[in-house]
Amino acid sequence: MKDSIIPQIEAATFSEVRTRGGIWYDNSGDDFRVQRSLHEAEFIMPHYHMHTTYEVHFAITGHTELECGTQKVELHAPYIAIHRPYIPHRLCRKFEDQPYFRYVLNFTEDFLSRAVEWVPDIEKLFPHSFFALELQREMCDRLHPYLENTFRLYAERRWETSRLAAALLLADMAAVLPDSRTMAQGGRIRYMDEVIRYIMDHISEKLICGDVAARFFVSESKLAMDFRKSFGLTFNQFLMQLRVKMAKDMLAQGASAAETAGACGFCSSSYFIKVFRSYVGQTPAEFGRSLQ
Repeated sequence: MKDSIIPQIEAATFSEVRTRGGIWYDNSGDDFRVQRSLHEAEFIMPHYHMHTTYEVHFAITGHTELECGTQKVELHAPYIAIHRPYIPHRLCRKFEDQPYFRYVLNFTEDFLSRAVEWVPDIEKLFPHSFFALELQREMCDRLHPYLENTFRLYAERRWETSRLAAALLLADMAAVLPDSRTMAQGGRIRYMDEVIRYIMDHISEKLICGDVAARFFVSESKLAMDFRKSFGLTFNQFLMQLRVKMAKDMLAQGASAAETAGACGFCSSSYFIKVFRSYVGQTPAEFGRSLQ
């Protein structure tokens, strides 16, 4: 059960990542994943990361400090931390007073509709870009068996059954949230969801903050401010991180560097190689070979 789920990245120090707004991804293309981990020693995520999925982080035991976007919060388990897609976050530290035992559930909205005919209310579960809640112990005791069952089914590759279990778990979780103590919540600017979808759909094109702002009938300064508020990043920092993420996914699927550069919106193969290496610590070719 003591499995590390944090990739070790040596390409940049934490201070360098903060300076240039660097975000390091888990590079998982899965639309559904369940993880369980136990950490008894010191545990730190030196880099931010974000997901293309929703994330629900259940801590059963432990005393930690989380950072999400522009917020930092200290939490005592049991707690739930919830992130909408593309929100930069990291676990700053695990305090040494007790082991840190957690489950992490990642999923796309489409996964739920394929799992069951009814769908738990995403807007109720994820009303903010980020929020964290300390649970009453009886609520944790109620949810823990469902968490373990969902993880077990997923680990056994019983995909459809584990999807159903996850959907039921999310529905049950929504029912207990009003009885929990909200420790932190990040604001959600609703039109930003549409902005992200637009960027994803046009990632191969030249994207400029002012042009994107005009499509959503807001000023360039407002869109820039809303990116900072939502993600702790500038528009260009977020865009570059997203392009690097998509490039990693394409290379992992066997695409060439030239093909990837064009599809991900880089103006030339040489510029793509330069940017990719600065973020990943490897050239696209080296990254591709490392996956073989």
